[in-house]
Amino acid sequence: MKNNFLFTALALLFWQCSTNQEPPLTYYEREVKFMQELTPQLAGTWNLQWVNLSAQRHKTHNQNKLQLSKDTVFQDLAILAIKPVANPHSSSRQARYPEFEGTIEFRDKIYPVYFYLIANLPSPATGSDTQVRQAFFLLEYNFPVGTHTPEAEENFLRDMGLINENFSLELTLGRPAMRWKGLNRGIDNIELVKLQ
Repeated sequence: MKNNFLFTALALLFWQCSTNQEPPLTYYEREVKFMQELTPQLAGTWNLQWVNLSAQRHKTHNQNKLQLSKDTVFQDLAILAIKPVANPHSSSRQARYPEFEGTIEFRDKIYPVYFYLIANLPSPATGSDTQVRQAFFLLEYNFPVGTHTPEAEENFLRDMGLINENFSLELTLGRPAMRWKGLNRGIDNIELVKLQ
């Protein structure tokens, strides 16, 4: 009888411990949490401190207009201001795909830009508590609807592959710096430093 009581007490204790554990997060919940951590640090003003352009990698018709014959590094190319969008572009905005808008200042000209992020989650095998945050995005101009005549400066940014380009973004939590890696065209990577 005493053994039965002890066995029942231990079973209840283990059952209570196992029911107090939180269930693992779903993939969607992990994406939302991931973006909630990344978004506040991404917002701000950034200097495109180093832009590494490969003259031979994925050379396009637009890039040919730049007449670059060798790999080139642009220092302090532009200033990028980023903030969460005031009016989402998507009618079904989702927390796991945060949208951003802002401006890019290049050669005393300022152009509106837009992008949204897609999470690149760390593998559960490497641990989800890593401080490095990675995401994918397409940087685009964000001019109002209507007629727009492109200027030479905005054409330059597009032709070099900065605008209308897919990038992977890598940001370490707590550090005022991030890296973009070009995925399709001539930009290998961009080192950005946060100004404010």
